[in-house]
Amino acid sequence: PLERSMAPVAGEDVKLPTELKTYALGCPEWIIYLSLLWPPVGIALLFTVPNKITISPDGTMRFRAVCRTTMTLSLSEDVASLELIEGAPGCSQACHKHAIEIYFTDAFLKRRAGSRAEEMKTRPHYVGGRGAQELASDLCLSGGETA
Repeated sequence: PLERSMAPVAGEDVKLPTELKTYALGCPEWIIYLSLLWPPVGIALLFTVPNKITISPDGTMRFRAVCRTTMTLSLSEDVASLELIEGAPGCSQACHKHAIEIYFTDAFLKRRAGSRAEEMKTRPHYVGGRGAQELASDLCLSGGETA
């Protein structure tokens, strides 16, 4: 079961960094490099699986794979809410102790999901990793506490 420590924070209400910040979230980089032993799967992972998230002072959030940016969002326009949670669905706590739960705005879902927008509204996007608590603290999602 997911444990919640604080209430979700609206994307437009997060505290933005004063400089570009990078967080280790998503698939650990070593797993992506290890997957290169099984081409073409490993090569595809280099371009498609996020292993970092960056947040810039203007509120742009980028999901970064090893070789490219996979998705760019505006925290104020595309993110309805963010919340630090313990564990991530589909991932054991050994994998990620904490995750960021992201709900997207209706406008973003209509743009990205098209006819599936209504169905996607109730499904959050989870990003786990060792940078989850740091990101939550920096954006004031966890009440400023870090472990």
